[in-house]
Amino acid sequence: MEIIKKQDEAITESFLESLIGKYIHAPVNEHVTYDPMDKEFVKVNAWFAGKIAGYEKAVFAYDYKNDEFFKESKTVYKVLLCDGMAYAISEENSVFEELTEEEFLEMLA
Repeated sequence: MEIIKKQDEAITESFLESLIGKYIHAPVNEHVTYDPMDKEFVKVNAWFAGKIAGYEKAVFAYDYKNDEFFKESKTVYKVLLCDGMAYAISEENSVFEELTEEEFLEMLA
């Protein structure tokens, strides 16, 4: 395993393009989400691993948490895996490791 994105490094489209076709493990991918049962915001770690098929880019102008528009739009990226899953990438707290195919298959076992 080789760390290819540290927590303090920004996500760029060129970085995401470089992932296509590689096996990636994101052991840290923290997001803040609303828990309707506890009626509070909580941190969740949406880790993932798989072969990268591509990525998506979404631009948001509306802040759903505060019910108002952002002063500046926010960009959110998702990676698309070859198994059909998609994961939003945390801009604030994510770590990416590159795996060999053998390391990935061992992780699945």
